[in-house]
Amino acid sequence: MKTIETEVQCSCCGAKVKVKICVSRYIGDAGLDNKPENEEGFPILQKCPECGYCDFSIGDDTCTSEMRKIVESAPYQALVNSKAKGTEIEKRLKAMQMLAADSEKAAYLSMLLCWHYEWSGNKDTACAERRKAIGYLEKTFEKAVPVETVLIYIDSLRQLKEFMQAEETIQSVEEGMESCLTKDSLLYRVFQFEKQAVKREDFRSHTLKEV
Repeated sequence: MKTIETEVQCSCCGAKVKVKICVSRYIGDAGLDNKPENEEGFPILQKCPECGYCDFSIGDDTCTSEMRKIVESAPYQALVNSKAKGTEIEKRLKAMQMLAADSEKAAYLSMLLCWHYEWSGNKDTACAERRKAIGYLEKTFEKAVPVETVLIYIDSLRQLKEFMQAEETIQSVEEGMESCLTKDSLLYRVFQFEKQAVKREDFRSHTLKEV
């Protein structure tokens, strides 16, 4: 990953601070749950050194008054300034979870934490975060969601060995998948791959290259 340092105005406290941004990276082979091939593909998590506001881009005008109150709260400040056990990535992601405005972003943050724990060898905590992500994803199903989101949901269920729930989900969306996807599309092939993997109760992680 190639990064540069730039100055931005924090959308939470208004301070002008220097942060790193990514200008190029090698993505490599992604997992069927969108997991990057390695930590090189992990997004940059920015943190304001003045107020502790964390986001993918703290200079974007996305910090609301409600979010600002959370950033100023004692629990948030205790988290971001904690010297206790835990990586900086973990603390920033948990801080961002406290600020997540919708279920879609909350699910993505839980998946990021899941992958971080998997790379760290902390399998039990990774599974717990994956379960949280599933819960958030289910909330997004109250409205129309992209095919990719449904496939990530099925893959996460499969990796957690929730084969019955994964099979029920596949059956409920199969007709829609058949009608909206062309047979030679990558998404259709991923769906078929997941379908077969669930049938044989395969809970291993798989990549797009395998598909």
